[in-house]
Amino acid sequence: LISGGSSVDVFIAKLNFGFISGKTKICTGQNTTLTASGGTNYSWSTGQTTTSITVSPTTTTNYVVTATNGTCVGTETVNVTVGSPPTVAFTSIPVCFGSTITLTNGSISPVSDPITSWKWAMPGGNPATAITRNTTTLYGTAGTYTVTLVVTTQIGCTGTDQQQVIVYTPPVANFSSSKDTSSASFNDSSTSTDGNITSWYWIFPGGNPSTSTMQNPVNIIYPAGSYNVCLTVTSTHGCTGTDCQAIIISSVDENYLEDSVSIFPNPTIGVFTIRNNNQGLPANMQLDIYNVLGEKVYSPAISSRSSIVSLNVPSGIYLLQIKTDNGIANKKLIINK
Repeated sequence: LISGGSSVDVFIAKLNFGFISGKTKICTGQNTTLTASGGTNYSWSTGQTTTSITVSPTTTTNYVVTATNGTCVGTETVNVTVGSPPTVAFTSIPVCFGSTITLTNGSISPVSDPITSWKWAMPGGNPATAITRNTTTLYGTAGTYTVTLVVTTQIGCTGTDQQQVIVYTPPVANFSSSKDTSSASFNDSSTSTDGNITSWYWIFPGGNPSTSTMQNPVNIIYPAGSYNVCLTVTSTHGCTGTDCQAIIISSVDENYLEDSVSIFPNPTIGVFTIRNNNQGLPANMQLDIYNVLGEKVYSPAISSRSSIVSLNVPSGIYLLQIKTDNGIANKKLIINK
């Protein structure tokens, strides 16, 4: 009791509060530990009285702690931000073997928490990993592959999407041909293991017509000569395959011409005689000799009905192409040294 008109100043000591430590930005489903300092006793807005508390809010939340030290009191507030995971998505378009596949990110970030990193895992691809927003990769074989994309936001929230991408096997183009003295017909024998073959495109250089989209074109008109015919086939998935073959159109029956020219000895060590046995054929001939790789190794002009040819090449099998004014004949020569 104070009397006599006297007055007294009352002082309440305020604690010089230290701080609250701990992670203040978390993702949905995570927790964080908040630790206060600077006092001897603590009272949190959660009702706890420990120095540290572990919280797992579902939304952004303020936490208040009151600290006392004797008669001193201090209060501190901390805001814990809760971020949502990003929505992760990407797209790809199936490709044919030999083509690069493009992976396009379509992920959506939460409001006010932008995506800051992208991590791609592409086992079997080259490259097998990437850290760019969009990426490409090339697979060494056809097949189905699993691709995983993990994205992370500025707060640190992550999301994952996993999808399968497809690399199709291209069709294998192939064909056979039949010929007479002025035309050729072609029979498609192409195959496809991924989808059906849906289109054919033929190129006939020197022929009439010069192209065709029929599966089995017939009666392509040619003058005598050697031509390279190509077939490109396309499958259901847009994959293509191409085959090119050489054909020879002779103005006389090929068997007749080939039977008229003889080569001996065969096999030979490299020296042989080429003889034109048909007096109805001209003596002049052009001889082109090719190895098994299709490389021309010798090309002499023959001006008599019987000529000796000396060929300095390694042992192996060689193709002799004999050209006359009446057509072209092919012979096989074996060199055995």
